[in-house]
Amino acid sequence: MKRVPFGIRKLDLTLEGGLPENTVTLISGAPGTGKSLLALSFLYYGITSFKEEGMFISFEQRKEEIVLQGERIGFSLLPKLVNSGKILINTHSINSISKNTVDKIISSIKKSNVQRVVIDSLSSISINTPIYEFARDALWRELRGNAQLI
Repeated sequence: MKRVPFGIRKLDLTLEGGLPENTVTLISGAPGTGKSLLALSFLYYGITSFKEEGMFISFEQRKEEIVLQGERIGFSLLPKLVNSGKILINTHSINSISKNTVDKIISSIKKSNVQRVVIDSLSSISINTPIYEFARDALWRELRGNAQLI
């Protein structure tokens, strides 16, 4: 099975080369354990090491906060990558998520040239909205096989 590397050497070795291609991967952990930073690393190294464009979809943070977090951990090229569209950051309010929001997310992914997609976070969707099952199922169904989804 072909693997999609994270770009973090020791992690890729542990994962036998990376994540299985065209799969959905859930990163789970308590708040503050680095899930979002690991996911951002997946996108950052995706473009800087493997020329694979990515999209970060956030229901919890603003675009500026995500970029600042990346810069704090040494991703100095992140602002340039975001401004050039190599890494797209889409933010949505968890309070206003609807079927239309999910459709827009799917459409934006399909229209872009991204090979890596991060959704941060599914737990915020599941806790705060009755549309969770629809969103989860629609995203999985539409994106599986088209992009690496975390």
